[in-house]
Amino acid sequence: MTLPGDSFAARQHGYKGEVKGSVHELQMTDDVIAFRKEHLARYLTKLVTEPYDGKLVTYLDFVGKIHASFGRKQFRYRWFR
Repeated sequence: MTLPGDSFAARQHGYKGEVKGSVHELQMTDDVIAFRKEHLARYLTKLVTEPYDGKLVTYLDFVGKIHASFGRKQFRYRWFR
């Protein structure tokens, strides 16, 4: 898997639509791209609107853990498959 493109060809937790077999098959108008953009928009909104309290720190810690590979071949979020 190459980053960041090939991650768009894998099913993300919560996405129910069609997943292409390869990043080379993706189009900017595909539902998976819209889903990822909406997810990113919610995350960025949360970063700038939520109070920086224990709840947000716990959330940010979770997000960091699922997106960090720490030298592993696959990202930790692959357990969602």
